Amino acid sequence: MLRSEHLAQHAVVTHRGHGTLSISTTAKAGMIRLEVGDDGPGMTTEVLGKIFDPFFTTKGVGKGTGLGLSICDGIIKEHGGSIEATSTPGVGTLFTIELPVVAGRQIAPKAKRAAPRPTAPATILVVDDEVSIRELVRDTLETRGHTVDVAESGEKALEAIAAKRYDLLVSDLKMPEMSGQELYARVQAEHPDLAKRVLFTSGDTVSLETKAFLERVGRPFLLKPFQVADLVEEVERILAPGPEATSP
Repeated sequence: MLRSEHLAQHAVVTHRGHGTLSISTTAKAGMIRLEVGDDGPGMTTEVLGKIFDPFFTTKGVGKGTGLGLSICDGIIKEHGGSIEATSTPGVGTLFTIELPVVAGRQIAPKAKRAAPRPTAPATILVVDDEVSIRELVRDTLETRGHTVDVAESGEKALEAIAAKRYDLLVSDLKMPEMSGQELYARVQAEHPDLAKRVLFTSGDTVSLETKAFLERVGRPFLLKPFQVADLVEEVERILAPGPEATSP
C-alpha cells in the first residue's frame, strides 16, 4: 500500500512541486477497498497499460528500477486481492486496491527470533538507486551504531570506496548504467578484502542470470521487499569476527 502512496507523492512533486494526495477506505460485500489518488500529471493509455510490468518505469535514469508496482501487484494477488489504476493526462491518477476480509483465527505464536549478536561499530556503504531503500537501510543500520554512507549508483560507490575504507558493502543488483554484478567485479579486482564482505539485495526473483550469479559468487543476499530484522541479522552475521573478516 505504501508503494502506491510513494508513487503518488513522487508524481505530484515532480509535476509542479506540490499537489494533493487523497486516501480513502471502504468495506463492502466482504471486501476492503483502498483508494489512493493524486492530482499529478496523469498517464497516457499506453503507459497505464505497462505500469505493472516488471522493470517498466517512467522515471529518469537512476531514479527507479520499475519493480515497485510489479512487486505490489504480486503481493496483493497472493492475498486474493486486486489492484487497478485509472488515469487522465493532466488531471491525475487513482489506484484502487481491493482485499478480501479474512475472519480472525487463532494463530500459534511464532518462535522468537534470536537477537542479533552485537558487533563492533562498522563503516558500511549502501548502494541502491531507489532513495527509499537507501534511507531505510541507512537508518536501520545507524540505529545499530554503525556509520553508514550511501551511493545512488555503482560509479558513485566506486568513488566512495576509493576514498574511504569500508567494512561492508550492501548493494542492489538491478541498477542502471552499472549493475550490482559489474560493481562487484570491480570491487573484486580493486578491493578484494571488501569483496569478501558484500551483501546483495534484489527484487529480481525470476532471472536465471541473477540466480546463476548469486550461486557463482556465493555471497549472501536479501530479496526485496525484505524485513528489517532480516537485514540486521544478515549484517551482524557478516560483520561477526571470522575467517572472512577484513584486516584492520
